[in-house]
Amino acid sequence: MMTTFARKAAERAARHSAQKLVRHARIDPRRGWSLLTNPGVAAGPKFSALAIGLALTGLLVLFEVPLEGAISVLAPILGLVAGAFADGMEILVLPLLIACASLSIILPTTSSLLPVGPE
Repeated sequence: MMTTFARKAAERAARHSAQKLVRHARIDPRRGWSLLTNPGVAAGPKFSALAIGLALTGLLVLFEVPLEGAISVLAPILGLVAGAFADGMEILVLPLLIACASLSIILPTTSSLLPVGPE
């Protein structure tokens, strides 16, 4: 009986904290893309977000090397073509996606970074 009570209490606490995280989620890739393409946002946060994206992509590629070697041994031609396509897309797209997600965290408010023009 005590384990059932403890399990239900833990499930309720986990559900409550998950709802709280979803409600206050700060990672917004759409907002990050709009910040990344906005010329009024300073270049420093953009470069730092892209550096984070490139670093995480580099780590992912570094850890994938043994898996790609095994696939290329099992299916040489198909593994080579699929590996080249996947690596190319991974190197081009993944840093931008990570940069967009991290830029919304780096710049929580942008009112001070946008240019003020005549109204």
